[in-house]
Amino acid sequence: MTKETKPAIDLVKQFFKEDIDFEKLLNQKENTRKRVSTYSLDPYDSDLSYREKCHLLRRSLVGVSKRHLDDLEELNFDQIFEKIFSSETLEEPTNNYYYERSNEEWNTIYGRDDVLPGETFVNNASTQRNENDEWENGDWVRRQCIQKHMFMNIYNQDTSIHWKIFLFLHNLVPTDGGQGADNKGLWSYYKLIFDSCFTSYKEFVFNITVNPSMLIYLNLASSNKDTPDENYAREVQELFTVGKRPFSMFTEDDVSEAARLLVGYSVRWESVHENREITYNVDRWNHDTGDKQFSSFYGNRKIPGRDTPDGMIEELREFVEMLFYPEQTKLYISRRLYQFFVNPVVTEEIEQNIIVPLSEVFENSNYSLADTLKVLLKSKHFFDESNFYSIIKSPFDYVFGIFKELDILNGVIRNYQQEQENNGSFSIPDRLSNPDTLKFYILNSFEWTLNNQAMNLGLPPSVSGWPPFYQKPVYDLFWINSVTLKNKIDTVEAACKWGLWLEDNYNITCDKMDYLFTYDNHEDVDDLLDEMTARLLSRGISEQDKGRIISTSFNGADKMHWTELVRDFKNGNDDAKWEIQGIFENIMFQVFSLGEYNLY
Repeated sequence: MTKETKPAIDLVKQFFKEDIDFEKLLNQKENTRKRVSTYSLDPYDSDLSYREKCHLLRRSLVGVSKRHLDDLEELNFDQIFEKIFSSETLEEPTNNYYYERSNEEWNTIYGRDDVLPGETFVNNASTQRNENDEWENGDWVRRQCIQKHMFMNIYNQDTSIHWKIFLFLHNLVPTDGGQGADNKGLWSYYKLIFDSCFTSYKEFVFNITVNPSMLIYLNLASSNKDTPDENYAREVQELFTVGKRPFSMFTEDDVSEAARLLVGYSVRWESVHENREITYNVDRWNHDTGDKQFSSFYGNRKIPGRDTPDGMIEELREFVEMLFYPEQTKLYISRRLYQFFVNPVVTEEIEQNIIVPLSEVFENSNYSLADTLKVLLKSKHFFDESNFYSIIKSPFDYVFGIFKELDILNGVIRNYQQEQENNGSFSIPDRLSNPDTLKFYILNSFEWTLNNQAMNLGLPPSVSGWPPFYQKPVYDLFWINSVTLKNKIDTVEAACKWGLWLEDNYNITCDKMDYLFTYDNHEDVDDLLDEMTARLLSRGISEQDKGRIISTSFNGADKMHWTELVRDFKNGNDDAKWEIQGIFENIMFQVFSLGEYNLY
């Protein structure tokens, strides 16, 4: 994954190119926030309705499907939150790319055998660069395997908030996925933010500072004590802790002093060629040993300079501790949590009645993101009517929601060209019939789909992350433009009709009959639509929309024809299957294409 493969869609530029009544959109957002009636972090503490469970799940998970709703059945309020705030595990990726890069090819390139199928590889000792300037740590196919492994874990997520916090941290403290530190760097960054979701954010700030991918991304690894680089010194304050003006009043001298303190950390390149994870160096000879004096914003804190590696670590710990001294840090992080999980628009009333008390929770929990979110998502304010359907889904929420709901990884492989040429028969190559390697190719399509909607792991547009999560006053409206809307329709059409592209005219589509029978009311089309919209939108649709969907899908046929078809199929008439699928894929396509599906 190179910088040239970043999403081509500039969301900000594209948004302002559109013919949009911008003021009208902002007024609509403002009017929604004026309708807030509950400004309380007290627990809602009531049995949640189906609609309220949907609201909670959509803000807690990366894409919601029926299995997540089923997980909450029969659970009371406290049990629901106990389940949602349970942590997950993340194992190392394994070799499922061997059809893309055979062992013979591996030997030709790197001069030794690859790991066996199903074995881990990312933290193994890498070869040295060869005459073609290639080494295993930079192998492109392995990088793709790591990306697909992350997608697979998100797709298979438990009914847990863990992966949503992961995306929050990836956006708040982004890197470009370890470019320069390559695959070990990419994995070390992903693993760090995953492991930090349920720990102290303060400790995370320390760890991300010396993480190899960050050392390279924001230039600390190349900083020199004679001319210290100020990039990370500025961003760790402005973006990762105290925030920007007018909330925070750190000075340019604070940036300069921080840059002096932070010089001397670099990537320990030897670790790339050892059987271990990539690590960092502490270089006492490239460190400014003088005292660092900070402004009144930080309480006129002076951090004594040290001249040993252990002393440098102490300096860094004191610096991180200092970053959490101003109240602006706990307010800034609490505000970002609120904007990501509840609503991007923070009014003065919300600031005083929600953000301020939430920041006390954050501080008193030793800066735990999970513990703070638990209070926020359990609150009466979170379940205030104004917060329902108030955010446009990110590409991750949108794409994973569709693909998980349709169980696309367990779908049906088709080759329409071979079917036409061979009277409906076709062969499936080994790489697509092997369940492990098949996922590699399906998840390629996930990545392509996400890229077309301007969001992908390890590819933030800037150190600020993705504009819809922070850039006021537009915020999440940036996700919607003529390009992304077309790509959304293409995604829905592929998922519901002809399938996701795999390779060489092979596609995978959901098993439409299996999906149909996940609905209890599948024999009556009116009842089916009611059940579908309740599950997928957590609300009904107008009679006009319902009538249009039915009319278009049936092409003028009587609705009773549907009931007869489904009953015939259930009674053993397999021929009815093809007409049922044709009708149902049109119903699916139109429901997933509704504007309401973009909101949560």
